[in-house]
Amino acid sequence: MGSKKIKKVTVEQFIREYLIDHIGKIKKEYPYEAFLLISCGIEFLGKCLKRQQMNKQDALNFDWHKTGTSKDDFRNVFNGKFVLLKKYSTIVDDLYDSLRCGLCHAYQVKPGLRISNGTEEILSGNDKVISIQNYYNAFQEVCDDILKGGDYLDKKFFEIEEKGNEAISGATATIIEK
Repeated sequence: MGSKKIKKVTVEQFIREYLIDHIGKIKKEYPYEAFLLISCGIEFLGKCLKRQQMNKQDALNFDWHKTGTSKDDFRNVFNGKFVLLKKYSTIVDDLYDSLRCGLCHAYQVKPGLRISNGTEEILSGNDKVISIQNYYNAFQEVCDDILKGGDYLDKKFFEIEEKGNEAISGATATIIEK
């Protein structure tokens, strides 16, 4: 058995390492899977934006796992603040329903939206096409913006128990230190 090591991951580390770096590497070789991860990441970033807008006391008690907020959290990212996301503002519901939910729940994009590892996009009509490179660039813009502010970025977000080549994490470890 290998030695046990606990790695504490802050919100800032999570965004930099897991969302930007890891997804950036994955999109090059596995663009299909990158769409899934970006879609889940957008929902997380929506929670970050929501938390940034709260007063300090509410932010300290923020529930990252609150149910029933997925669509609102996802939509929150497409609020018009981000230049690279503006072009997607008219198809946010398609991105949530067809891309995010389709991939998360059935591991396939629902009809009416297609994904591409090219750079061309079609964002109107019945046969929309989203480019992984453009979608990732817009996603990274949001990540970079969130990293500019927020007094919670240096707080522990979760812990990973590393045993040799294994990494174990669980909901009991996803606690923000106050």
